[in-house]
Amino acid sequence: MATNTNIKIGNQSIDRVNNTNFLGLNIDQDLSWKHHMKELTSKISKLSGIMIRESYYLPLKTLQTIYNALVYPFLTYCNVAWASTYSFRLEGIHKVQKKIVRITTLSKYLQETRSIFLALGLLTIYELNSYLLALFMYSLFSGNLPSAFWDYCSQLNVEVP
Repeated sequence: MATNTNIKIGNQSIDRVNNTNFLGLNIDQDLSWKHHMKELTSKISKLSGIMIRESYYLPLKTLQTIYNALVYPFLTYCNVAWASTYSFRLEGIHKVQKKIVRITTLSKYLQETRSIFLALGLLTIYELNSYLLALFMYSLFSGNLPSAFWDYCSQLNVEVP
């Protein structure tokens, strides 16, 4: 339950909203990322529609390029923030991702996808999040991130070089 607070910057009052879009992220007041996931699933689903229509005319390599150019950026953009939520929230994205890899290889609708992901060298949304989170933490602890991250970690009593 939200409290009624009046936030001002200077003399300008800031209105409270349930969610807002900021730099491509749909952020809600609870940081549940529900709206962002729904939007992302919808965008990727539309791309799968385009890919299914073209899959019979294009070679596998071209379909992989389309995946890497059009789908992959949606999955990786600010992934550490929004995909580090409850895993059940990622299910919709994962289903669409599995649909796309089936389309890419002209596989049947119920074809098991683990082997397809491996053959194409792709990570599922869950694996992608683990990888990007590990990469972020490595960058943090090796001192390769801006000092603003160090300042935040020092507030959490985490030692950073």
